[in-house]
Amino acid sequence: MPSVKVLAVSGSGIPFASKQSHPTARQGLANFLTLFATIGRQPSGLDCLKTVLIYLSSGTDQINRNQLIEAVQNTLQEQGEDLMPTIAQQWKQEGREEGRQEGRQEGRQEGREEGREEGREEGRLAGQIQLLERLLGVPESTLDQLLSKPLAKLERDLQRLQKDLDQRPRE
Repeated sequence: MPSVKVLAVSGSGIPFASKQSHPTARQGLANFLTLFATIGRQPSGLDCLKTVLIYLSSGTDQINRNQLIEAVQNTLQEQGEDLMPTIAQQWKQEGREEGRQEGRQEGRQEGREEGREEGREEGRLAGQIQLLERLLGVPESTLDQLLSKPLAKLERDLQRLQKDLDQRPRE
């Protein structure tokens, strides 16, 4: 097994490979996976390796998915074939979460637009109702009173007032 120099991250107590001992992140990843392949031969070690690979696949932007797949396939051979479905499941879950989040954002935007349209319609109906009330000489509703009513009630009130105006004798 290659020798690995480690460097403790300040205050965390977590060792990471130093840049001097690994010329590239890819080589560092290969060395890291080789080390964990040894651990992975133990029954509980494979679970540990799955956890680390899931973390690497989603928790860092230093290693992209293709690099991770290549390193796992080249370094872990048989175990890599068993681990890739686990990592793929994690990626699918991340994709679902991103899709849900985008859907919620689009839904909120559509809801705001519908709310604005409904508000404009309520305002238009309230103005027409106030005008008809003035023309009919009945007590005029306040804008607050009208806007507190559901849209369907405003539409019914407008129809009733329009009917009253149409039935009023002409002078």
